[in-house]
Amino acid sequence: MGRRTEKAGPQAIGPLVESLLGGLSVQRSKNRAALEAAWESAIGPAGSRHTRVMGLDRGILHVAVESAPLLQHLAHFRKTELLRALRADPAGAGIRDLRLSAGN
Repeated sequence: MGRRTEKAGPQAIGPLVESLLGGLSVQRSKNRAALEAAWESAIGPAGSRHTRVMGLDRGILHVAVESAPLLQHLAHFRKTELLRALRADPAGAGIRDLRLSAGN
């Protein structure tokens, strides 16, 4: 006959939830850092100083741009090039579009 094992009693769920959420937070931070590095690589160090990655939402990378002239330049003349460079990076493989907005 098989051995019987005793069932464990009720356990607190707090530590389990903390460890799961803590892991998600660390993963999000790593993803964010990888995305920011991909953006800097795509736009270059000079452009990176005047922009800020705001986040990725449903495949759309949101980036704040410091000035209106730079925003227009990026949106009209470099968007296709930037998207191509971002998608070539493993961190940016899922990017479908790029949304540039004023403000930094």
